[in-house]
Amino acid sequence: MKPELNTEVTDFTHEPNAQITSDNVQKTTSEVTTENVESKELTAWLAAVKRYKTAQGSLASVAFLTIINIVLLAFGASLYFPFSATCPFLCTAFIKESEASKILYLIPLFMTVFYLLLRVLSDRSHRWMYVAFVFLIIDTLICIGWSCLDGFANNIIDLLFHVWILWSIFFGVKHGREVFRGPPQVESMQ
Repeated sequence: MKPELNTEVTDFTHEPNAQITSDNVQKTTSEVTTENVESKELTAWLAAVKRYKTAQGSLASVAFLTIINIVLLAFGASLYFPFSATCPFLCTAFIKESEASKILYLIPLFMTVFYLLLRVLSDRSHRWMYVAFVFLIIDTLICIGWSCLDGFANNIIDLLFHVWILWSIFFGVKHGREVFRGPPQVESMQ
């Protein structure tokens, strides 16, 4: 005659003296699995938010450094930050070389402020990141054209920066819809 084994186990983590049976083991396992899935979805959403915020920060950096370059060039400084938009900088250089009216310096400043505006508007809708991406593609194409005229060796850092900034903004475009959809809904299994 074999002695019977007691298969009931007391679980002290949830409720005092609660008994775990085969029925609530399956329920607990499904809850843990659901929590893991929700946790993975939440982690993916948080990663998307981080990528989107990085894209927004990159866009703001481009705008601020471009403004600094415009001011430096307008006042004749020999210092230049390569991490800026090409179109406003070339416009400023043209205005400087042609010795045109000082009021024309507002044109490249407005071009740069447009990038800042896109950055601010991207907080309200992910679609503005698409607009920024298109304008940065155009700026990159102008940078490539200018590099062909000026020599690639002189502008390699600008070109690499444009590739990096497009890469960053691309991820903002890619994850924007997911970010604005909001975090995954937590469904409680009871």
